[in-house]
Parts: sequence; structure tokens; C-alpha cells
Amino acid sequence: MSVTMSLVSQAFQSSKIVPDVIPTPPSANIELKYPSGAVASQGNELTPTQVKDQPNVSYEADPNAFYTLVFTDPDNYDGPEPVYREWHHWLVGNIPGSDVSKGEVLSGYIGSGPPEGTGIHRYVYILYKQPGKLAFDEKRLTNKSIDGRAAFSTKKFAEKYNLGAPVAGNFYRAQFDDFVPLLYKSLGMRWLCVLPLFVYVNILIASPVPSDIAQTFLEHEVVPDVLSVAPAEYLTVKFPSGAKVNGGNVLTPTLVKDLPTLSWNANPDLFYTIVNTDPDAPSRAEPVVGEFAHWLVGNAPGDDIAAGDQLMQYFGAGPSLGSGLHRYVFLVYEQPGKLEFDEPRINLTTANRDYFSIANFAKKYNLGDPVAGNFYQAEYDDYVPVLLDGVRLCAKLPVQEGHIVVVLSLVEVARDGIAQVVLLSEVSDRELTTILT
Repeated sequence: MSVTMSLVSQAFQSSKIVPDVIPTPPSANIELKYPSGAVASQGNELTPTQVKDQPNVSYEADPNAFYTLVFTDPDNYDGPEPVYREWHHWLVGNIPGSDVSKGEVLSGYIGSGPPEGTGIHRYVYILYKQPGKLAFDEKRLTNKSIDGRAAFSTKKFAEKYNLGAPVAGNFYRAQFDDFVPLLYKSLGMRWLCVLPLFVYVNILIASPVPSDIAQTFLEHEVVPDVLSVAPAEYLTVKFPSGAKVNGGNVLTPTLVKDLPTLSWNANPDLFYTIVNTDPDAPSRAEPVVGEFAHWLVGNAPGDDIAAGDQLMQYFGAGPSLGSGLHRYVFLVYEQPGKLEFDEPRINLTTANRDYFSIANFAKKYNLGDPVAGNFYQAEYDDYVPVLLDGVRLCAKLPVQEGHIVVVLSLVEVARDGIAQVVLLSEVSDRELTTILT
């Protein structure tokens, strides 16, 4: 190796990788050569364009041992608390000797993408010698997946798997260039930035989003399942039962059956839209119904929701038996002015609530991103049948002989994901009465 042990240790300490990333420096060098011809050399400056492709990695290794390779950016968050500080770009475990290609890829390689205006970032490679072959329980991420890469901690990862001190390392520095927007686009990311505070996560979320709400919405995948951007502030949601919504806490349908009170930092001179939606119908594993809207109010003057246009009456949580936990998301949007909503007014019925999309609704009325939000989780309890019995509708549908009538029942979809299809062969001058639940 061309770099001496003392130089590696010195470089990691002088660049503050120790203690920002790891408590003790590695002693040996990792050689990193990119297809572009660029070579990383203990803190030299490269460009995102030069390092966009996975490098060739080599190091001195025991051929009978297994190794873990971590590639991380510790400069992802520049706020007072390093909540999101590391964003890991590549993670490979169970590497036999020095053959990285035969290792177990936990997170596929993603090149450097420092946001514009955020200065120079350190991109750090760290190698650990494992105590043996390991069973990693990390979620596997492809090179197109950014879920779970933020808020990484190399130190905690090493402690979790008893990896000990790093045996080798290298790093380079890079700042924004014209390749970065192309990288974001390829990953389906958006860039929002209000310097100096920024967070580089599933999307890049900027101040004034508090780190806790952004992290919570990401951890529970409300971003990106429902939203592309986390709300700017937490919404206070209190139910008459005394239950409070608190960033994904678990409540019961019984506790949330009645209309809650909401509060946020509302401007009394503006109008707001309020929505409560469940993106997990009929289940989070198979959300074939998409979002099911539980409440929708527009033109609320300030925080006076009762004075707004009730587009959909509040409908409590009703997850079907065996469908697991559902997420119930409350969002508040600041309107550009008083709006003319052309949505059908929906009372206490399940009709026209499924296949809702708050993203499409917000786009339709130019609402922008939510200014406040919160969510809880709930699963079936004994109140759900009571709720559904209370909203049954009897609808008479005139049909003609030979027509195929599809009766879509929320309960049936929630139970097995299959709509009822009825072939009517002798129904001339008759009416089909269906119970929609």
C-alpha cells in the first residue's frame, strides 16, 4: 500500500473523522479507484461526477476472515444536533478477504450528492474485520433506494455487530457539481433548501422542518407513501376520549371514534384545508384501495374548523380484522385563498372515500405542501363492527338483463381484496339491492 499507517491515522484525526464518525482511527489504507480514473487519497478533493460509479476497492486482508465495508457522509446535517448527520452511501458485509464483489450488499452504492450551497463534505470509507460470518438484519437497499440511509451511525452499527475498531480507511472531499441534480432525479428525490439548516433524506427536507417530525414521518414511511415533504410543524390532535396523537403512537378505534379538536400555528386571516387519511386500505402490506379519506374540510378560517366547508364528515378508524396496524394521517394545508371545491359532499358513509389521494387533491387546488401534520396507528378492536353497522347504506341500482354489476364493498375489500362480481341473467324490470358497507 502506498499510504503509510501513520498517515492514515493522522488524516482521520486531523479531518475530525475521529471523533465525528468513529472513536479511533484505522491504521491501514483502503485503495479506491473509480472508473473515471479518479483516486481517493486521504482527503483529496474529487467531484460527484468523478465518483458517480462504484469504485474498485482493495486492501490488505486475511483471506480466511470476513470484513464489513462502510461508505458514509458525516456532513449531511449541519444543525446544532447531529440527528441526521451520517447518510450512508454503501454498506457491504461478510466480504471474504478482500473480494468485495463476493460480499453481502446491505445497501447498494450511491455516489456523492452534496446539495448546492452546503460546502464541502467528507466521504468516508471504513473497513472492519468481523469476528466471523454474521447474520445482518438490516433492510436491504438497492442503489435506487434511499429509504433508511439517513440518520445512520457507523459507530452504533459497529457496536451492534461487535466489529471492534476499524482496520483500514480512506476518504475524499466533494462539493456540489452539475451531476448532483441528475443523481437526485435518478433517485426520485426533490431538493428543497433553506440554508444553513438542511436534511438529506428520502427527499431533501430543509428548515424550518423540525428534525423530529421529519424523522418520524420518514421512519413510518408517511413520506413517501402519502407525502413527498414532511409537514413544517406538528399538529396537535386531541380526542374527546382523552387520547392524543403523538407521531405514530398506537391508539384504538374506540379511542378515536369521535371528532377530535386540532390546533396549530394558524393565521386567522388565512383559509386552511384539513384532511385525515388512511393510506393502508385494506392493509399496509397490500394497499390496493390506496388512501381512504376519513375527514376533509376546506375553507376553514384560521383554526375554526367548524366554520369551514365540510367536504367529508369525520369517520373514525375502522381497520378490518387481521389487517394489522394502519396509519391515520392528519394534515393541514394553507390555501392560496378561499376556494370553490367541486368535490361531492360526503356524510357518514364509506362511499367515495376510497382511492383518495391527498397528493392529487393538493395539486388540484394548488395547496402546496402541508404546514402541519401528525398521525397515529390503529388496528381492529370491537368497536369496528359497531362503526360499520352505523354507516350501512341500502342502495337500489337499476340494471338490465345480461349486465355485469360489480359491487365493491369496503368490508369485502378489506377482508380479502376481492370485489364481488355478479352476473345477472334474468333481471329484466328488476332492481338489485346491495348493501354497501
